[in-house]
Amino acid sequence: MRILIISDTHIYSIKNLPPQVLDEIPNSDAVIHAGDIVGIKAYNELKEISKRLYAVKGNIDLDIEELEDELIFQLGKFKIGLTHGHKYNNLYNGLIYNFSECDIVVFGHLHSPYFGREKNLSLINPGSTSKNRWKNKNSYAIMDIYENDFKVTFVDIS
Repeated sequence: MRILIISDTHIYSIKNLPPQVLDEIPNSDAVIHAGDIVGIKAYNELKEISKRLYAVKGNIDLDIEELEDELIFQLGKFKIGLTHGHKYNNLYNGLIYNFSECDIVVFGHLHSPYFGREKNLSLINPGSTSKNRWKNKNSYAIMDIYENDFKVTFVDIS
């Protein structure tokens, strides 16, 4: 199973997504968006072209009322938590505590790609497709889920 993970897109239409990211959507079994989509139109367009979309509300997604602050869902044998992360004063401790029943937590807000393991929990931040803060290239992630394992690959947007 191939999963596209994006966050902090800050767009009003998917036409504003980098072509490289748009090309990934039809090749993905699901899209995970970790918040700060920004526009309701962009959310609806993304939902329409994705096979499955899991998305949460970021701190500037004020007009997207149908989004939850957090989600927990299953992909393959993995239980995945999804949050933007902006509501946690201590982000990593908050993720570990609030998603302790999960195998993987996907989050955004930092605009910086990250993968780490804390207390049997894998933490993934794909960076931002539009405004990475800690490196020169914007990014997204691809998660390949196998029967008993998964692999995360970060992709720089050229």
